[in-house]
Amino acid sequence: MRFMEKVVVVDTFDGPFARQYDEPDSVAHRAAMERLLSGGVVDRVVYAPDDPAAIRATYRKWFGAESEETHSANGQQLFATLHGFDSCSGDYVLQVDSDLLAFRQDQGHDYLGEMVDVFSTDPRALFVPLSICNSEPVPYTHGGPTAIGAWRCAVACSTRRGRSLCCQSQTRWRVGDSPCPGTGPSTGS
Repeated sequence: MRFMEKVVVVDTFDGPFARQYDEPDSVAHRAAMERLLSGGVVDRVVYAPDDPAAIRATYRKWFGAESEETHSANGQQLFATLHGFDSCSGDYVLQVDSDLLAFRQDQGHDYLGEMVDVFSTDPRALFVPLSICNSEPVPYTHGGPTAIGAWRCAVACSTRRGRSLCCQSQTRWRVGDSPCPGTGPSTGS
């Protein structure tokens, strides 16, 4: 599976951040983004605007809600992710945080194809999180594994179909016969 484009979405918020470990340096960050662009590592860098009208319009579109806050009450960013989704044109979007490590069962494991297949087999699927290690395989389901209840959302890593909201399941499971399966999708009702 090939990507249509590789995009970095930048949250322009200057802090304070949840779990902040250093002071932000926007000049160094922009220089790093330029190096990624000029080196062909990424195709585009999208900077989330700080315009209150743009923020309100995005939240109205996604949630039918009015807000100018770019981050949640606990400091987690939200607006930049939604702005990034809106700036992409593909049928599917793989959104990952910059510190994500992807789990593969082996070198031939097509985890992206597996995620996209869920959309073909379950029309109620809105998003499919990436796999993480776990002790037992649990198949992709629309209701979540019964032992732990329904799937929950927190943006971290996902695919998107159409304009559906997608997010990472905080409860992570994956179908497969590996001793280290991971995630399952969530669907709308």
